[in-house]
Amino acid sequence: MRLFCGRYCQTVFFILLMLFVLSCSSDPAEKRAKHMKRGDDYFEKQEFKKAIIEYKNAIQAEPKFVQGHYHLAQAYLKTAQPKQAFGELARTVDLDPDNLDAQLKLGQFYLVGKKTQEAAEKADFVLEKEAKNIDALFLKMGVLLQEGKPSEAAEVLKEVTLLDQKNVRAYISLARIAGSQRRFDEAKHYLTEAVAASPKDPAVRLELARFYEHRGDFDEALREFENAIAKNPEDIALLGQLGNFYLRRGDSKASEDTYLKMAERSPDRVGSKMTLGAFYASQKKWQQAIEWMQKAQELQPENLEIQNAIASLYMDSGKPEETQRLIDVVLKKDDSNLRARLLKARLLFRKKQLPGAADVLEAIVRDHPNHSGAYYYLGLVYLASKEHNKAKGALLKAVEYNPGNLNARIFLAEAFVAERAPDLALEHIKVVLARDPRHFRAHLLRANAYLLKRDFKKARNAYLHATEIRPEDPAAYYQLAQLDRHERRYGEAMKLLDKVLTLKPDHIGAMAAKVSLLMAQEQTAKAVSFLDDKIRQNEKKPKLAAIFLEMKGSVLFSRKDYRQSEIAFKKALELNSDLVAPYLSLARLYLARNETAKAIAQYQEILEKRPRFIQARMALGAIYDAEGNTANARRTYEKVLEIDPSFAPAANNLAWLLLQQGQDPDRALNLAKKAKARLPDDPSVSDTLGLAFIVKGLYASAISELSDAAEKMPRNPTILYHLGLAHWKNNEADQAVEALNTALEIEHPFAEREAAGNLLAEIKASES
Repeated sequence: MRLFCGRYCQTVFFILLMLFVLSCSSDPAEKRAKHMKRGDDYFEKQEFKKAIIEYKNAIQAEPKFVQGHYHLAQAYLKTAQPKQAFGELARTVDLDPDNLDAQLKLGQFYLVGKKTQEAAEKADFVLEKEAKNIDALFLKMGVLLQEGKPSEAAEVLKEVTLLDQKNVRAYISLARIAGSQRRFDEAKHYLTEAVAASPKDPAVRLELARFYEHRGDFDEALREFENAIAKNPEDIALLGQLGNFYLRRGDSKASEDTYLKMAERSPDRVGSKMTLGAFYASQKKWQQAIEWMQKAQELQPENLEIQNAIASLYMDSGKPEETQRLIDVVLKKDDSNLRARLLKARLLFRKKQLPGAADVLEAIVRDHPNHSGAYYYLGLVYLASKEHNKAKGALLKAVEYNPGNLNARIFLAEAFVAERAPDLALEHIKVVLARDPRHFRAHLLRANAYLLKRDFKKARNAYLHATEIRPEDPAAYYQLAQLDRHERRYGEAMKLLDKVLTLKPDHIGAMAAKVSLLMAQEQTAKAVSFLDDKIRQNEKKPKLAAIFLEMKGSVLFSRKDYRQSEIAFKKALELNSDLVAPYLSLARLYLARNETAKAIAQYQEILEKRPRFIQARMALGAIYDAEGNTANARRTYEKVLEIDPSFAPAANNLAWLLLQQGQDPDRALNLAKKAKARLPDDPSVSDTLGLAFIVKGLYASAISELSDAAEKMPRNPTILYHLGLAHWKNNEADQAVEALNTALEIEHPFAEREAAGNLLAEIKASES
């Protein structure tokens, strides 16, 4: 029995082994063909992910199978995987350079990636093989446009129309080129040719309608929209286009009626209901918007993007709990859902949970490194966290991946204006205004940038343009008033401030500017009278009255009426103890009366209320410094740098203290460099850095910094003393003597006068 089992098992094992060998030795071509057929079947059924698996199996059977790589590229394109598609197309043409379709698709990739030369090479390669290849001619047209050669591109398109007189794409492209060159009659001619070539094509009619709309011929535009609908009554989406036209024209009623008609004629279509939801959202009719989105959801209950849309509406309508509930539902079903993750970040941002929002967005950009929207919101989070450099980096990424992100450009322009970099701001503003010539904030920022460049004429024109766009908005009038005040056009400035106060009676800035204007004209009594009126008018609004009392105290302080000034400041604090300005003003008043202890007490009281108030800490540090209390001054500046490590004035002052005390010269130099990076044009900062270079024995660098400082402040004896010292250390006695003599000729007292005199005597003694 045991012997029989052994022989039987051996026989079975041999049969199984033969079957395995036979299966392994089957023809790879047969295996490849089987997988290709399956892949093609899946592709035809639009089951592209399954097709990808089969095409990969075909390639595994025969790695150099050209059609496998080519078909896999097509499937990747269908599933929006451009990187993988590009790789497979490149492999296709490596194996078969004569696959012209693959060559053209690679050329299109190059064109999109702004690799113009590579795209041109692909177009030329195909045209050498097939001179009449229309797709290659279109690729060549794209190359020429990218090279800034629209006229040559138009000639290529004309060649296409000779080859195919009904090529609508060529006529539309010719029209766009002509329109960009302001040859509008010619553009219209090409569009009518396109209509003649394909009278029922709705895309052509829509292009002609948009042409008329941009030219301001709205009746003709409407006629073309209606023609498109009449010739394609089954195309419900055209009603949506007509509704959009009405909306752009500001006719919300006609737009709503059209969208409702579209929804009525397509009861089973999700898109028409979502369009209505979006319309009502644009009108801030949140409940109706949500109801229509919910109707769309009833048709497709498992559609996560509809649920995301409803969550977004809940967020915009101020319903955070409902928003959170829907986000959780979506992420439970698909934790990688991009839109839900973005909504989660936005909700955290609105709740001021900034670290949480940043974590979500940073994870998104790791997963989707080219996502403009994620970088944009990340920039906003960093701005709110006062991480300005990170914010700028994120916003720059946002516009890199989406140059049309105008909001990101506006925030960047604001950042560059704040950094006093007007040219960088103007670059972004130019893009915004090219796309939206009536962008109000862009015109205001443009004016502010020109102010930084001291181009007052262009600044004024930009502000005036802003008033034309929004005549009811006080912002531009207020800035024009400030500009008039700067140019001493006091009458015009006062009229503009009155205009601001007519538009916005509680505009605090305008009232403060009005007081300042009266003071500039030495009309103190009028300023006090104006403020007394405001105080009386706001007796029942203590917080507002406190602001006017603080202003009154400042006016009285300016004419050295310290007693009445103190009364006004204290009364302001009685009405609103959280108002910071009166504390600062009282401290200033006490310093003017040499009551330093009281001044320190005022700043300390402010810091009890606002411990991160940097300006109060800097003022306190300056008082300690002036008193010679270097230990407290140093502690104060250190605390400021804990709060904001990039705050240049504190870095500069701390560096100066360290240098004066002969302590930690390396840290002093690093702090001075940090201050210089933030305040490159400040002569006081250059002086500190120059002194740090002297202490470190870097005399040439010191001379460079101190010469720059002396050029900006030629009558500052301390800077001149340091410059003389640097020249002397650098063996430049003549220049040292010149700088020291100039310093000592200045009559103002300065702490280094004795040291300057001793150094000058030492130099003269060494020369004798």
